[in-house]
Order: sequence, then C-alpha cells, then structure tokens
Amino acid sequence: MNKTLSASETRGMFGRNLKTLMGEHGNVAELSRTLDINRTQMNRFLSGESFPRPDILKRICDHFGVDGRILLEPVESIITRKAGLRQSLALYGNGYNYHASSRLADGFYIFWKITYGRPARAQSILTQVKTIEGIKTFSGYMPKVSGTYFMPSDPRERRSGGIIFPQQDGFSMLALDSNSRRLSLSFMEYGYMSRLFVGASYLSAGGTANTVPYVPVVMQQLPRNTGATLSAARECRLQSIEDVPDAIRELLLASPIHA
Repeated sequence: MNKTLSASETRGMFGRNLKTLMGEHGNVAELSRTLDINRTQMNRFLSGESFPRPDILKRICDHFGVDGRILLEPVESIITRKAGLRQSLALYGNGYNYHASSRLADGFYIFWKITYGRPARAQSILTQVKTIEGIKTFSGYMPKVSGTYFMPSDPRERRSGGIIFPQQDGFSMLALDSNSRRLSLSFMEYGYMSRLFVGASYLSAGGTANTVPYVPVVMQQLPRNTGATLSAARECRLQSIEDVPDAIRELLLASPIHA
C-alpha cells in the first residue's frame, strides 16, 4: 500500500509528473494554450507550488491519457501498467511525440484539398481534432459529392477519420473511411500564418486516367465558438476552385505538387 503523502509531497509529485509528461523540452506556453489554463498557474503546477482543482486535473489527465494517480504515484509506473495505443506506439523509435502533440490544438478545422479526380474542384471538410488517452485523433464527414464519385446519403457511411502523428516540424494524418475502401496519408507543416497548416495528401489507390494519387491540402483552424463551427459546417462541400476563399486558394495553387 502506498504511504499517505502530505500536501507538499502531493504538489511535488504532481509537478514532477507533469514535467515528465511534457517531455524534456516541454513548451509551457503551448500546453497552457491547448488546455486553456493560465500560464502562471501552469508554472505553479510544474514547480510544485500548487495542484489543480478537479476540473483542471481532469483536463490535464484527458490530454495526456492518464488518471488522478499522477497526484500520488510516479507517472512512469502508471503508464507502464496502462495498456493501449499510446504504449504500443512507444515501442517504436522514441514513441509518440507527446511534446509536439501540444502544438496542434484540439478543436474544429476545415480540411481543404483539391480533389484527386478533378483538379479544377476543391473539397472542404469539417474536421474535429480530439485527444483521446493522450493520442491525437481526427474525424469528419465527406460531402455527398466527392471528387469523381457520389457518397452515400447516410452520414455514418460518409464518416472518415484516423490518427495524427505529431512531428517536430509538423504532423501526419492517417485516415481511413468508414467502409475501409482506401487510406489517405497527409503531411502538414506547423504554424503557417498561425491558423493555417499547409501540406499534401496521398491516396492509397494509385493514379488512374481520372485521378492523381496526391493533392495539395490546407487545414484551417476555426475560432472556438459554436457559431463559427456551425457556419463553416454549412459551407463544406465540393466546389469550384474559384469559389474557395482567396487565402486558401492561393496556398493550394502555390503547392509544388499542384498539377
């Protein structure tokens, strides 16, 4: 049985665990912004001066995929006993890049891309980024008309999503649609014009007379309010490249891979 910790020991344990979870080069500003926690308060947690109230503790635990034992036990022992995707990823190389994951905030985005089958058309897809047990995931719904084919009317059959692999200078997104027809892999760069991430998307199916295997893409972060999200959702569709907002269109067309 673990000994009972004093208040100061509990604060110290939590501070050390939080530093471990953030990694050696953890960025306090990025993590504070991602979790919507005052930066000064975050520094107090890290230094062992205070520990969080229950709602903030839950926010931190959900983000890193741990539980309230980080107040009482070294986090290494908690992670060792917890099985799942995060631990599986840790078997390869340096494992999942926890520090970099804080650079991509949870929330809603518009995923813009020129279609694989119609270079003069673009898709916009409302996409949610969400951290589940310490792993960044994303999900969204394809529009009913997508590229050179029509999607099912049932939204559940148009749902796609996957996992995000944070990297030092960007992130990769591995996506699978609901019917497992094909995979796509997107590579995005961090921090272009603050709320825009630019990259390319590759399709597992090879190019044909009507399709190309890779296209330019842009992820646009939406403001954190319900009105902006609902408004953006109503505008998501297949459209002419000329109808895409100017800033997004310029980035798509300027990509080196644009045909």
